[in-house]
Amino acid sequence: MLRRPITAMGFYLLLALPVAAGAADMSRLNADVIRTASEYRDQLILQQKLEDLEVYRRQREVDSRAGMLDKGYISKSEFEQSKTALARAQAKLADTQQRIRDAETIIGEAEARTKLASLPPLPSGGYSEAGGFVRFNGTAAWSLSNAGQIEQFFAARFGRPLPVSARGESEVHRQMHFDHRNAMDVALHPDSPEGRALMEYLRKENIPFLAFRGRVAGSSTGAHIHIGNPSLRLTGVKR
Repeated sequence: MLRRPITAMGFYLLLALPVAAGAADMSRLNADVIRTASEYRDQLILQQKLEDLEVYRRQREVDSRAGMLDKGYISKSEFEQSKTALARAQAKLADTQQRIRDAETIIGEAEARTKLASLPPLPSGGYSEAGGFVRFNGTAAWSLSNAGQIEQFFAARFGRPLPVSARGESEVHRQMHFDHRNAMDVALHPDSPEGRALMEYLRKENIPFLAFRGRVAGSSTGAHIHIGNPSLRLTGVKR
């Protein structure tokens, strides 16, 4: 199974590249991140197909045994064992699906790094929409402990929970050495009504963010809003 960390394949990522590092170095490291994360995602997609089949098989077993239980052919404990096996298969599939989404997010953010490197830095409080993403250099002292106020705003405005896709570092972030310790990703397209409302709120509260429109023009793949300061600097620290 694909639960082992991916730590080699020629890239080491994040925490503090000197400011003087060139755009070419950043581009090369980003390309390594994209390649490795894409390979990892593609492996997970193959794994997901197998897990889909396992969930289907377990669901069929539960449905069959429900009828057998009604007729007294099996005990309740045997039926419960089948339900437990189904729940485990479903949880495993859900975990793989989340890892795929995390990998897609990392790929999108790595692709954006090269574009960001070619743009002038934003001043404090600066706002820009260019290169397929929106950025706001808010100066509020952001931390994940402030996430609750954002979630409360969204729930009050739209009557549903904020669709958080990553709160701090996920397992995939750690595997990819992608520093996400004080950031939160929200699965909203920045051009959607919900995305626009969220960005307006963040600007009002002076909270920094980066919003990604997607990896491919016209596609929502990888589209999300990254709340917190961007971890844009790379390092050659080996793990």
